[in-house]
Amino acid sequence: MAAVLWTVAHPELLAAAPGCPGPTLSRALLNAARELCEKAECYRFTVTQAAVTISVATHTFASLPTGTVVHRPITLIINEKRLDPTSPTLLDEDDVQWFTRTGQPSKYFMSPDTLSTVRLYPIPEAAYATPLGLNAVLALKPNRTATGLEEIFFENHQRTLIYGALAEVLNVPGRPWYNSEHAAQSRSFFEQAIDDAKDIANADNTPKRREVRYGGL
Repeated sequence: MAAVLWTVAHPELLAAAPGCPGPTLSRALLNAARELCEKAECYRFTVTQAAVTISVATHTFASLPTGTVVHRPITLIINEKRLDPTSPTLLDEDDVQWFTRTGQPSKYFMSPDTLSTVRLYPIPEAAYATPLGLNAVLALKPNRTATGLEEIFFENHQRTLIYGALAEVLNVPGRPWYNSEHAAQSRSFFEQAIDDAKDIANADNTPKRREVRYGGL
């Protein structure tokens, strides 16, 4: 799906912050989008029947929308069994040999070393593919260099992004467009919109991102 560039929203921002440079506006929109996605987890992407490779401890999610990374998995299922989130600290407490343990994966945590990658526990003792491969619902967010967002997401959340960007842009003392009152009001609207987006996402009333099938590592 085509991406909508941040510049599409510049005219509306400039109406409230005349003279603000374009790069500043784009950065504020990106920051607003990342905060919205992290707090509301409303940018959902579905993966179906991804292959899981035997003896490979990590699984990287490929074919994500351009300019996005995984914020966190909402749901992970392998071999028709739901995986539970965990952490290295918890695994250390439960299994001193967790780093080399093999079996059917039952837990996961986000890799601290690689973007959009999960570490599976135990390490898969077999390959899993259709119909027992990995199914996932992922919460995404724009990466730090994203120049825009998918059209459907931008369409659904443009007003929220405007509020978030204005809250940042208008709150810089010394700039001609500085307006602390308007910035505070925009921040309040932004936070309320985040709460609303989170409620809708958790109620599962938002369209899912496109489904993707791909091979393992």
